[in-house]
Amino acid sequence: MTPDLEKRWKAGDKPFDGEILTSATDSSMETLLKVMKYFMDMVVDPSEKIFLYDDWHEHDGFITNSKILSVDVLKSKINSSEALKASTHGDYEVRTAVYSESNNWLMRWCIDLEDDAYCDFEFCISKSANCKPLELMHSINRDELNRTNAKDYFDRAYGG
Repeated sequence: MTPDLEKRWKAGDKPFDGEILTSATDSSMETLLKVMKYFMDMVVDPSEKIFLYDDWHEHDGFITNSKILSVDVLKSKINSSEALKASTHGDYEVRTAVYSESNNWLMRWCIDLEDDAYCDFEFCISKSANCKPLELMHSINRDELNRTNAKDYFDRAYGG
């Protein structure tokens, strides 16, 4: 996490004040690409700043900084399985993460680069976000998704 997101997580502030959709099992690359398409089409506001960082929350809790990312660069990072693999950190349980300037959402993904044994994702949605997670759930096999409280999820997942 970033220093600001860590404070928000611990306080239960957005984006951790709402729900999180997570992959229930090791998802296929096809499912991950569907999630990313929904995310770009229905969630990302091109007028808002987007930030990118490597999220070590599950790995060891290391705090890192983010950098501004343009919408076009984000699209290029998630528009194909090859691009998603290239955008992944590669270390165990280290996720690639993007979030909005408004903190209305946080999207994270992780792909096992050695043998594609797993792909997983988490889509954290603030109560104040203008998106409907049920729309995403209808486009993907429900057995592949979990839906739970975001702060509770991050509390349980912390590796530090």
